[in-house]
Amino acid sequence: MLTNVYTTYLSFEGVEKILASRKERLKFLDANKLYAYAAGNWGNHARIASSGYTQVNPQVMDFLERPFKVEASTVALWQSSAERYTGGVPDSLLYLPNE
Repeated sequence: MLTNVYTTYLSFEGVEKILASRKERLKFLDANKLYAYAAGNWGNHARIASSGYTQVNPQVMDFLERPFKVEASTVALWQSSAERYTGGVPDSLLYLPNE
């Protein structure tokens, strides 16, 4: 299921530290196009795959229970859209660990 692939990819260790710095974020997102795509689309795949089910996919719950992973994927979404209009997401808006 694509939802599992995307949430696994978005859960890689250390990604949140890379995305905390604008310079590193731009390099990472440029080199890892699937990350931004997964960040923007995992929810759609989860919704479609879960229609008719009463329980949430355990892998989706695992991802959602990791706040820095969720924020890192949100930063990827912001960066890809904000870059076009404002030059990107200011580091001061982020709560991601940078060490």
